Amino acid sequence: MSDKVTYYGAPPDQNFHQTGTYSNLNRPPDRRRPVLRRILALILILILLFLVFESPLLPLLNNSMGPYLTYPEEANFTMERTVTLSGSGTYTVDYAEPENITNAQQVVSISFTRQPSRETRYGVKWDVWQGNLGAFNERQTIVMTYTLHTYTLVWNMDSSGTVSQIPQDIKSTYTGDEWALKPDDTSLGTSDRDGDGRADVMIEPTAPQISSLSHNLTFDKPDVYSQVKSVYNYMHHNFRYSTQAEMQQVQQQYGGLPKHSLATLRDGWGDCDEQSMLLISLLRAAGIPARLELGALYDPSTDTWGGHAWAQVYIPGDNGDGGWYNIDIVNSEFLFRDCNRMTTWVDDGNGDHLDDYYHIYTGSSSISFDEKLGPVSYKPSGQVKIPYGDSQAIPGFGTLMIPLAIASVIALRKRKR
Repeated sequence: MSDKVTYYGAPPDQNFHQTGTYSNLNRPPDRRRPVLRRILALILILILLFLVFESPLLPLLNNSMGPYLTYPEEANFTMERTVTLSGSGTYTVDYAEPENITNAQQVVSISFTRQPSRETRYGVKWDVWQGNLGAFNERQTIVMTYTLHTYTLVWNMDSSGTVSQIPQDIKSTYTGDEWALKPDDTSLGTSDRDGDGRADVMIEPTAPQISSLSHNLTFDKPDVYSQVKSVYNYMHHNFRYSTQAEMQQVQQQYGGLPKHSLATLRDGWGDCDEQSMLLISLLRAAGIPARLELGALYDPSTDTWGGHAWAQVYIPGDNGDGGWYNIDIVNSEFLFRDCNRMTTWVDDGNGDHLDDYYHIYTGSSSISFDEKLGPVSYKPSGQVKIPYGDSQAIPGFGTLMIPLAIASVIALRKRKR
């Protein structure tokens, strides 16, 4: 029997309080302080007026005060993927092999401790290992070593073409529902993993709740760029990353695969796969092509690698040409791709193919499968600064400044009295 295991100020004058008079009356009055207070009060009042009436200076104020996310311009790195199989029985392990992506990543070398058989599926190279651990709880390890040269890409735009300017073949491939689960896709034996009475569809722009929200977010926006930014801003401000406890809950309740997009919308939280699938669903519901990109992400602060997923969106130019642009919703990267990542698979719009990517192990249920990603070397160069989040350096900065300005003016007036 076989089963699938999925991829986973100064002190007061004391004399005054005792006698009611100041001990320093002979000191000439300091006339600078009242003037400085008036100037400060005037500045705070002007800031308050700008914030209340949404002055054109507000975006400048937000962007100029940081913080910024800082990334290298490019990086050379080597990382290892180690797979450990233990138990007994037969198995098949397969991985999509990273390939060159123009201006984004260049594969320098790939090596293995045990050579795979290579095959091409869906226009992509796959590395495949098959074997038999026998009947005595054997253990086998496969190490894949990848060396890449990657680049940071930043796309600056404030307008675009319209949905009608998007090529029809791209719309047809990347605007529909994708990856409807089958009952045997997980060990749970059901496609309705959360018990809501309907089969799970991972990317589902036709779900009424998703299509309605998408319409509300995009109907009054003049072009695709504005619509994409509106959807991104909504998710950026209304969704959070899963806690460890929530991820464990998803692991058990959803059989190792991510939640479907409707469940993420209902919960208000999700990991990288789940939030990206919801973002894609919302964009597709507006007729905007979007797709999933998968691979691994490096965290320089902890010197660790981890599996990762993010989105690509198609935006037409003002003159009708267009292209695919990155959005990493959980890392607040809008139309930006940092160099600390490796792409192994780009969704081709076929749900069966996406399902295949997530099921990297097939074999005996008596075999345990473990995967670890680890750094070997990492050499960054150059520096790029990107405003945090949705071009607003501090989320809620303008709203926060209003009560602070009011409180400061009141405090200054009381002190003047």
